[in-house]
Amino acid sequence: MKPIGDKRFIYFFVLLGVMALGTYGYFQAGRPQSPKLEVTPENYDFGEIQPEPIDREFQLKNTGGAPLQIKRVTTSCSCTSGEIKDRTIEPGKSSSLVVTFDPTAMDPPIRGEVLRMVYIQTNDPDREEVRIKITANVSGGE
Repeated sequence: MKPIGDKRFIYFFVLLGVMALGTYGYFQAGRPQSPKLEVTPENYDFGEIQPEPIDREFQLKNTGGAPLQIKRVTTSCSCTSGEIKDRTIEPGKSSSLVVTFDPTAMDPPIRGEVLRMVYIQTNDPDREEVRIKITANVSGGE
């Protein structure tokens, strides 16, 4: 004769597991999808450059499940600018950001090692502000 309590014990834990999984699925399904920004590359070194404007294109991809809004693009210096192609990026789609560094924009022109930042403000709840680090070594020219 088998004890009845053993089966009840097993059924209880199976039922408890099913309820836990169901509850988890219910709350996950009710959670709204959010945008997610992926920047390639996130840092860039121009290397040794002449004292003249130079551009670099960065890819902005929305790997999330909702439209990504690029609210604002700013830089750490007036010698650096960023031009975004699309301010709204649909899920799974990409856009480009062209960053221009112009060492001659300052008076006197910039020389030597340089570090500049580009700031991208978005509606990505995990990365409301993304920073791209730009470095270069500006030669003396002529």
